[in-house]
Amino acid sequence: MRFYSISGFAFLLLAALLHKPSLEVVPMFYGHVMRTTTGETTLAPDSPSGLSMDGDWVVLEADTWIIPNCMAHGLGLEIGIMNVPDGIEELRLEVDFPPMTLPSGKINSHMESMQPIYTSDGFGYFDFYYFFDEEFERGLGEWRFKLYHEDRLLYDQAFTVVACPE
Repeated sequence: MRFYSISGFAFLLLAALLHKPSLEVVPMFYGHVMRTTTGETTLAPDSPSGLSMDGDWVVLEADTWIIPNCMAHGLGLEIGIMNVPDGIEELRLEVDFPPMTLPSGKINSHMESMQPIYTSDGFGYFDFYYFFDEEFERGLGEWRFKLYHEDRLLYDQAFTVVACPE
């Protein structure tokens, strides 16, 4: 009987030593943002529209999932990730959004890309901001964000884009 107790204890100790805590996601910011200055527009394959514009921005409302599609307004998402093991430098982001007709004529409603995460001592940081800088980007409806590590879904949340009150 004592042999089983010792072997059981040894097994639990070994399991505890080998256990790697799983990635844990903590939303840090989500909300409505607005661009205050504009800069150069560049090609950006990791953007739903394929374009990116430099510029400064401000937070208009934090802790909201409702975003008006006013020109130069947008949505922001910042996520903290705990228990990040060494070697993980990016996560897969999938975004589903209302169909938009790009300047090329292509209709797009889904984006998938590997996004960098910034890590230090097991803590990671991920952010994604998207602004309605062009008329064709201003579709109404759900913008769903999913963040994955390999095939494991870490985060799934949606913004609802509504008509600009103009």
